[in-house]
Amino acid sequence: MIKKSIIIFFLLTSFVQAVEIKKSINGETNFSQSKQKSLITTINNEYKLTVYEERSKKYIIYFAGKISIDYDHFGKEIKTNAFTTFGIDF
Repeated sequence: MIKKSIIIFFLLTSFVQAVEIKKSINGETNFSQSKQKSLITTINNEYKLTVYEERSKKYIIYFAGKISIDYDHFGKEIKTNAFTTFGIDF
């Protein structure tokens, strides 16, 4: 899933005449213990790619998305979630 998301992102950036790409990477690690111990690290990558911006800046067309990777240290699992939006800002 993550490989497909990365390939789609790179294809979009190569075909789109973008001037500006905004990226944000952050993460966190959570430990909990109830019936079972859990140690999960989450890494989030958010991006916003401007596709078209009118000269008078009345509206902007963009692609935006978030790729979230969860790593369970004790269960040794990796889960990936990807969200993509196509939008217009007025």
